[in-house]
Amino acid sequence: MIGLAPVIPFIPIYARQLGFSSLAVGTIYTFLPIFSLVSKPFFGAVADHFQLQKILFLTFQIITALVFFNIQFIPELDKSTDLMMDCDSLTYFKKCVIGPVDHVTLAKLQAEETISCKVMCDVTNSSFYEELCAQWRAPQFCFSALHQKPPSNNSTQIIPFQAQLAMAHTIQDESCLFFRVHDVVFPDSSSHVPYCNNLSSFLCSVDCHGSAVLTEVITQNSPDESATSSYQFWIIFVLLIFSTTASASVISVGDTICFKMLGDKPQRFGHQRLWGAIGWGMLSILAGYLIDKFSSGHVTKNYMPIFYLSTIMIILDMVASSRLKYSQAILSASIVRDVGRLLSELRVVIFLLCCIFIGLSTGLLWQFLFCTVHLEDISADVDQPWMKTLEGLVMGIRCFGGELPFFFLSGRILKMIGHIHAMSLVLAAFSIRFFLYAALTNPWWCLPIELLQGITYGIFYTAMASYANIAAPPGTEATVQGLVGAVFEGVGMSLGSLLGGVLYNLYGGGKAFLIYAITSLILFLAHVLVQYFLSKSPQHKIVFNVLGLQSAARRRPRLGSENVDGNLFDAIEDEDMELLQFDSHDQVYTIMTCYNYTNNYSLLSYLEYPIILIQEIILIYLAVKYLDLLGQFSFVCCGLYFGITVAFLTGLFPRRMLAFLVPLCTPVSASSKVVQLTEILKTKNAESVSLLTWFLSAFTNLTRVYTVYMDSADYTLLVNFTISVVLSSSVLAAAAFYRHPKQD
Repeated sequence: MIGLAPVIPFIPIYARQLGFSSLAVGTIYTFLPIFSLVSKPFFGAVADHFQLQKILFLTFQIITALVFFNIQFIPELDKSTDLMMDCDSLTYFKKCVIGPVDHVTLAKLQAEETISCKVMCDVTNSSFYEELCAQWRAPQFCFSALHQKPPSNNSTQIIPFQAQLAMAHTIQDESCLFFRVHDVVFPDSSSHVPYCNNLSSFLCSVDCHGSAVLTEVITQNSPDESATSSYQFWIIFVLLIFSTTASASVISVGDTICFKMLGDKPQRFGHQRLWGAIGWGMLSILAGYLIDKFSSGHVTKNYMPIFYLSTIMIILDMVASSRLKYSQAILSASIVRDVGRLLSELRVVIFLLCCIFIGLSTGLLWQFLFCTVHLEDISADVDQPWMKTLEGLVMGIRCFGGELPFFFLSGRILKMIGHIHAMSLVLAAFSIRFFLYAALTNPWWCLPIELLQGITYGIFYTAMASYANIAAPPGTEATVQGLVGAVFEGVGMSLGSLLGGVLYNLYGGGKAFLIYAITSLILFLAHVLVQYFLSKSPQHKIVFNVLGLQSAARRRPRLGSENVDGNLFDAIEDEDMELLQFDSHDQVYTIMTCYNYTNNYSLLSYLEYPIILIQEIILIYLAVKYLDLLGQFSFVCCGLYFGITVAFLTGLFPRRMLAFLVPLCTPVSASSKVVQLTEILKTKNAESVSLLTWFLSAFTNLTRVYTVYMDSADYTLLVNFTISVVLSSSVLAAAAFYRHPKQD
């Protein structure tokens, strides 16, 4: 439902602007998925049992629109806190915190800007009024000139004013922070320089509305009970409960309706889902732009336009949904019994466990990439006007660069590798993604990393939804769809938000992502091993065949539109795969070309790579053309190949990725030489082997060792070419020795 796109990514940040701490926001997002966990299977079962899928689908859209629209009317919390004001030759507010502030937060506090704070000071020292009159030059406090009697030392008077803080002059002394007061503005709009001949200290209530970072620091030691006990907290909590329950039910019931309308073409689910990705990406970018546009000239962000945009889009969703021609035909005799049997199968349990961990990872990304502000934590420019635009662009790249192409290709990818291997692929992609986030130093570099969203969400969501659809007993589709979605969101994402908050508070964003990266890698390896041993078990082999989990190389005859043996993709229409696969050596040449180019090495030292690449691309095109494999999918693959290559050459992808990929080229390039050498030694026959070819191979690799050493002395390239020299020379020697077959 694209109507959620303008508000979902920004709700945590909006809550912080209302005055809720990160802990309070994390608490809310810890409990929200639990309501999703209950509502998805419950309302799915209601929809199945009473055959109300379309009615519930429309009803929950109405509830979602009403709830999100009303969130904007929640009033802000009172964010004032008590600080000591020391007035001397320079005037500072003093805040002592528990332990020193980290350097990232301090850099944000010391930004070149002025923050305006509402201040109310309790003044009990009558001598201070003389300072206000003589030094601050505030005539309203010149009581003698006004023929008035000053307040006595025993009486308390509240003095309100606006304090302008020069944040660039913020000082940290051990565990205390000192915020320089540049000038003050009294209610009569008169401006004064705060200066005192003698040190005067008094307690002030300070509300710095213009800086979320400053507010969070000065309220650091304040108990969170004040926020959680406020009526604003419970209003936003209840509204988000209703919105989560309604939107979660819309998604699960909507997926069920989609699969039913697709009939015997479930592989096209990704084609339908990609339109959601398009809408989500466009509206996310638009939402970020509108927030910055409407906030221009204001200290705080104005989130009003995204609530109106969301309401308008949900109304359009409802109009389109009401015109769907859909009706339920099958009713389960016992939903509880049928679903219970399904959950007793080991294959389903393993799949659900994978969904839980992927939910953990997704929860960390969705809640703590924005709200815990890993992007903002690595940038000292948190209050720059482009920050929300960047966050909107992140969502746009996720959708258009990641989800969109992979939703389009998801049916074919699942047909090739199956659900089990798809889950392994998702776990591996999460590991890579988290490693890159852990190494992130510039927030703008998160944009190319977001391309992995295509695998971690596009492929995963299609696999999860299609698995639930094919595994569900007849008449329980909405229930099972809701159950799988509830496990992913209610269990996985809920724990992900909680665990992410704990890890962030303990170790910071970078280490939290590193921990998740290592965990994802371990689970990927464990999943591969478990599925390997299960595939060898006789009682589980039928499961692998039934769910279409074998390699695409083991193609079975199609069975038309009848799901005779339960194979998800045996029910697919008879169409060619039109799959264009690039040779591994072409990938090696591409990586090596990009690596040399981005490191500014001499062109003549690697000129052979682009020349060979041009030849190989022409040969691949001709081969694919005459094999009648040219099609839409092949052009998509070609576009992805050239897009990724250009991204490397232009520096859109960081060079450290190429530095990681180059060592992997060595075993790929060496594999053909090892196979050739093994075959010669095994057969003791090298009549078909060209000595000239292998001589040129050994010679060119040897020259590359020399040119690399003289040009750059790049250790990685030297190792690669040295291994190639040894292997090529070995093949040449073996071919010369066995040129004529040995007679036994």
